[in-house]
Amino acid sequence: MKKIVSALVLTLLTTIPGIVAAESKIAVVDIYRALMSSEAAKVAVAELQNEFKAEQDQLTQLEQEIKALQEKGQKDGMLMTDEDKRRLFEEIQSKQSDAKHIIQKVRKMQTKREKEFLAQNKGTIDAALKELVDELKIDLLLTREATLWVSPSMDITLKLLEKLNANKTK
Repeated sequence: MKKIVSALVLTLLTTIPGIVAAESKIAVVDIYRALMSSEAAKVAVAELQNEFKAEQDQLTQLEQEIKALQEKGQKDGMLMTDEDKRRLFEEIQSKQSDAKHIIQKVRKMQTKREKEFLAQNKGTIDAALKELVDELKIDLLLTREATLWVSPSMDITLKLLEKLNANKTK
């Protein structure tokens, strides 16, 4: 008798959450993806590219110089003295170090600008999410990062993107 009652209680405990969830509307949203795909983000990215055009040009120039030096080393390596090889190697390393420094600088600034963009748009995101929750009568909204898997029918990221773009054109 005890085993039957235990089995019944266990069955009830496992089915009740399913019944409750069936009555609730749950959705998932990837806020970052929606925001970074928005028209506002495209404008911000274009501005960022313009801001770092000089660094990008400098990086392109360094890459071309490195490639030319490497080709020179392959082509003339057999005819070069050990001292010439060492100088060539040091020059290549110096240019690679300069390139790495530029890349790190640009990445750091991009990250900073991205955080600023997210902070500036927090109010817009919150308002758009509230509208979606009210329109779709969502009981529980989860971020994409908090889920392992979600059915595409429960993902409202594209709807959020549409709201963000619609709010920017108003």
